[in-house]
Amino acid sequence: MRACAENERTGECPILDALDERESGAIGNMGKRTDMNGCSIELIYFDGCPNAERARENLRTVLGDDSWTEWNLSSANTPKRFRRYGSPTVLVDGRDVTGDNGGTDGMACRADGAPSPELIREVLSSLG
Repeated sequence: MRACAENERTGECPILDALDERESGAIGNMGKRTDMNGCSIELIYFDGCPNAERARENLRTVLGDDSWTEWNLSSANTPKRFRRYGSPTVLVDGRDVTGDNGGTDGMACRADGAPSPELIREVLSSLG
């Protein structure tokens, strides 16, 4: 549990996060999926979000497939750490591609809409 003690300040624990994801409502898999560069890619959305499908289309444009994890804010099984983000949010290695740190107290649409394919591609390129 040393990893958890080291991350006590941020409230993140990779061990507990992995267990949460294994037991959670992650859509399409049993944990984080990665792209060819080994980056974890996650889409956070809620049912009825007018920009969620556009975010999926933009991810498919960049990745060429559905190699990301989706977290539905409407699901009680979605881990707490994702609930601070608006819909839709694309995270690469746990960071919002727009640079936003989240901060909503409830489900909300993002004023900036879905991240563009160019922005997603730029973030992935900077990591690989």
